[in-house]
Amino acid sequence: MRYSAETRLTVHEVMQRAVDYFGPSGTAGLAVTEQSDYRIVFAGGGGYIIAEARRMPSGSRIELEVQEFDREAQSFLGTLPGAGGGWLQNLLDRLRG
Repeated sequence: MRYSAETRLTVHEVMQRAVDYFGPSGTAGLAVTEQSDYRIVFAGGGGYIIAEARRMPSGSRIELEVQEFDREAQSFLGTLPGAGGGWLQNLLDRLRG
């Protein structure tokens, strides 16, 4: 299955969040089997997640190709701040961590 979302986060920020969420110390606890600036492959438990990100005018877009981890993928995308939002929303998001 494929999922995607746009966010006001940079490519670096959204990919770091993906590692934190899906990686060995995250919710899914998957191994990182491939990693570059724009692509990360997570695998384990009989499935995988391929995360690819690209820059957009208002931040970035992340696309997930998923086998066996649909619920985790949907949950992760729900944690991302939406696209746009302006400078005040960006500041509040950074202060919240």
